[in-house]
Amino acid sequence: MLSQPTTEQLLLGIARDLEQAVLPDVGSEPTKVMIGMMTQLLKSCAQRAAHEAAWMHEEGAAIAAA
Repeated sequence: MLSQPTTEQLLLGIARDLEQAVLPDVGSEPTKVMIGMMTQLLKSCAQRAAHEAAWMHEEGAAIAAA
């Protein structure tokens, strides 16, 4: 367990829990599809969150240079 997880780590942990703990217990196919869509969205958000700090830094440097 991490004491101060990043946003990326939190989102990936939620996606993993949905896939490993929730999905196996779901019997409904439409619900399985929804959970799959949710995990994909969480993973996409995690990937974006991992890069946003760098993007903000670059943007700040560009603004300061202007």
